[in-house]
Amino acid sequence: MASGRIGGPTIPVTRTTRRRLMLGGLAALTSAAGVAAAACGQVPVDPIAPARSYRSPGPAKLLVQMDGTWETHRVLREQLLPIFKRRHANIEVTLRTGAVELPTLRREVAAGGMPDLALYGAAQSPALAEAKLTVPLDSRLSSWGQLGDFLPGSLTSSQWSGKQWGLPLSTEVRLHLWRKNVLADVEIDRIPTTWDEAVDAIRRSVLVERGAIVREGNPRPEGWTAFSAALLTLGKTFITAGHAECGGAEGVAAMAHLNSVYKATRPTGNQPIRGRVTNFPFATGSLAHTVESATTLRALAQTNPQQLDDVVIGDPPVPSLASAPSVSLSAAPVTSQVAPPSTPKNRPAALLSTDWLAIGSLSKAQDQAWAFPQYLLEPSTMLAFNETRYFLPPRKSLGAMGYMRQPHLQRMAEVAGRFGHALPRVPDDTVFRNTLRNAVDDMFAGRTTPEDATSAVSRRLQQEVERLGFKGDTT
Repeated sequence: MASGRIGGPTIPVTRTTRRRLMLGGLAALTSAAGVAAAACGQVPVDPIAPARSYRSPGPAKLLVQMDGTWETHRVLREQLLPIFKRRHANIEVTLRTGAVELPTLRREVAAGGMPDLALYGAAQSPALAEAKLTVPLDSRLSSWGQLGDFLPGSLTSSQWSGKQWGLPLSTEVRLHLWRKNVLADVEIDRIPTTWDEAVDAIRRSVLVERGAIVREGNPRPEGWTAFSAALLTLGKTFITAGHAECGGAEGVAAMAHLNSVYKATRPTGNQPIRGRVTNFPFATGSLAHTVESATTLRALAQTNPQQLDDVVIGDPPVPSLASAPSVSLSAAPVTSQVAPPSTPKNRPAALLSTDWLAIGSLSKAQDQAWAFPQYLLEPSTMLAFNETRYFLPPRKSLGAMGYMRQPHLQRMAEVAGRFGHALPRVPDDTVFRNTLRNAVDDMFAGRTTPEDATSAVSRRLQQEVERLGFKGDTT
């Protein structure tokens, strides 16, 4: 909040105010805070007033499964769920934590149960839709009337076969985060914009003390997301019209790039020093560069906020064929002036993973379950939920509200808007993830080459596509 005096009108104590005080004891505080919140660009939370689109469904017990950090679930339990309960006293919500894994979900369904409502991952819509594990929301959305405020790209992850199977709650933007002081120390005065420049900067950023790596140039590349982003950068995806297209020259180039990054961060052959593993190593200074969500920035803001000015968000690098100018480290740390590459097939790709809420097809309380996403997707609720991880809220109206006003998060929104590409929707995300991770692990260990790893991935994914009879595209 900006410093200075904040003025506002006196709030009269009316019959409505007394009623709200009796119901929750919070409305007067919220009304007063709303004036201050508006001055800070925040959306105030009204704990009582329901959205006009709400109906009054009958009593029910809901099992809701949602992933998130400990802080996400603290906010859900202590702040957001009590508000929903005051609005819908006859709906009891049991919150189950953790991501929804398809093998586990299928076992639950086979036993006759599943969550009434769940937060699903960005890649899961084909499997859920084809198996009819969730219900399409199209008939409910016309009367809801809120879709116009959602970023169009955020709706893609929960669409399949022309239907909307869920609604987006949060978008993780994978960002290229660089430590400016490290780049300066190794005499690099430009933010890397090509794959070759990035590999060179990663190699030069490694710091070895007493035979152990105490600062890595980059974390170990993660096969599923890192390969997906590299492949999308080259204009390809996994499956097109039911045929694997990731085994060609573009797939080999993407796999070879991952291998180059891995080798660059261990150029001396030494291993990282033990005892330095943390959830957010970039925030502790033990990484020079990483490709992570802005949750890493939140960790830094909570532990070493004075170091935020040392972090710059670069554009996603592209193969050297692109002729985009690089950005000086002395330039403004947040806004990039890098133009998209001129080569049409090679374009920066910032991976967007949008988690979406959907109603389980076995739920016996679908009307009551529909009331819960309506509440969670309200601007104030969505903002509070996403702030816990610094994820991008999918509503357009929240682009410069609350925590999103911070410069690094404005830069995140810029990267998402210019270079964002949805994580591929695949027939079975568990199989695809494990296939990529195993192939990359074998390559890093020297048991296979990038060519052989790519070929093995292509064969395995084609087998899975044929087994499932999948005829669609993964974009």
